[in-house]
Amino acid sequence: MKKNLIATTLALAMLGTCFTGCSSADNEEGIISMEQSSKSLKNTELSVQNEAAEDEAAVVFTLDFNPGVRFFVNEDSTVITVEATNEDGEKIIEGLDVEGENCEEAVEEVVDEIEEQGYIEDKDNSILVSMEKSDKDISDKIHNRICKAFEKHGKSVAVIEQELEDLDEQKNEELGKKAKKYKISEGKVHMIEKICEEFSDLSEEELAELGVNDLGIMLEETSEKTKGYFKKIDEIVKVDYIAKEVATQTALASLELTADDVIMIKAHFSHWQGQMVYKVKFVHD
Repeated sequence: MKKNLIATTLALAMLGTCFTGCSSADNEEGIISMEQSSKSLKNTELSVQNEAAEDEAAVVFTLDFNPGVRFFVNEDSTVITVEATNEDGEKIIEGLDVEGENCEEAVEEVVDEIEEQGYIEDKDNSILVSMEKSDKDISDKIHNRICKAFEKHGKSVAVIEQELEDLDEQKNEELGKKAKKYKISEGKVHMIEKICEEFSDLSEEELAELGVNDLGIMLEETSEKTKGYFKKIDEIVKVDYIAKEVATQTALASLELTADDVIMIKAHFSHWQGQMVYKVKFVHD
């Protein structure tokens, strides 16, 4: 007898809204249209500014902690400007003025603001640093400053660093399209692509919902070839995670079985209701 365990969850959400009163509705539509036009104009202006900043910058890098912030830095290690790569990132930089500051100080201020807004956990923290225009000296300083900034708040962090500078124009364009689709940074998209190459039953869309720490856990389970795409991978914090062996034993024990009772056992990462889980498969009798 082959035992298959299948868990299926289906969530349906429906929302209906009815408006009455033509005059009020017309006014609301007019206001919305003006707001949308203003937002579109603002985004266009920011895009032009950021293109100019990228041309001027000697170093460009993004910090993903699930708020995402991109830094444009000149040859003197001074911040030209910063931009958000997602909505959480916009909340972080909204009250900050780091232009003209040393990039190390600016990075620490961003970490301070991330802590102030409650994004940093007591235990599990990982941050992805994606160097789009790289400089080894600045890269090492950023890594050290991030760790010191977290220590200042009594928290630990694992830094994952990757270099995107050598990607061709077509690949950069592809990453940009996916970044807009999933509302995350190009660096996080690149990390997700590498993980999906080894976990084929997972989709990029599913992984886009996960935090950097969860993705870091998955990255540690990949091959040395995949890890080789990343310049640095600190030891990921795993306080609230169980090992694959423990997950396997737990699954078997729930059916009053042991490893000696089954064949073809396999455990691998999967995704369920916005969380990373293990899927355990085996054949019994």
